[in-house]
Amino acid sequence: MLVFGQPPSVLNYTSVHRAYELSLQSQGEVCVGYRTFVRCWQEACPHIVFIKPRTDLCMTCEDFKKEINRIVSDLDDSRDDEKAMVYRKALEHIEEAKKERTYYNACSKLAHQHYLKLGLKNIPTKATRPNSRNIMQHYSWDFAQQLHYPYEDQQVGPIYFKTPRKAQLFGICSEGLPRQTNYLIDEADFAEKDANTVISC
Repeated sequence: MLVFGQPPSVLNYTSVHRAYELSLQSQGEVCVGYRTFVRCWQEACPHIVFIKPRTDLCMTCEDFKKEINRIVSDLDDSRDDEKAMVYRKALEHIEEAKKERTYYNACSKLAHQHYLKLGLKNIPTKATRPNSRNIMQHYSWDFAQQLHYPYEDQQVGPIYFKTPRKAQLFGICSEGLPRQTNYLIDEADFAEKDANTVISC
């Protein structure tokens, strides 16, 4: 059971209960059922919740949030015009982001329709010539945060004095399928986060 922080978003009650069951079975102990496990968790540790999945943070949104918090905490009424201007700019930015999201969703939907129209419901098993299919496709890619391995959710004593190995996580998603490919690039093989690295991946 985690005491500090939040369980990661990849976990849920079922996966934690399964790990709990396996742990007790290996010790020859009896475990409680799933419903009792969840009830005990919610009654005894309601403050321990699972992290919700998150999207990339927008730096502009973060800057607006900090600025709004700073202005709101200031009790000076003479700054009402400045408050109104910051709110207006923040709302304009949100509207622009909504337009971008709508365009992105439309492109993804169109790519999926092209893929289904040709009857390609599954990824082709045979290699095909480059540009041999007359379809529109939409790709998204991004670097995730660095990963450290070996990974331990609870820091074991000897690991505290060592530096884990770093790896970059780079993902490319073909929105029309949809299918995502992730590349785990070791620190020894990683050059830098630039266009050449993205193209070679």
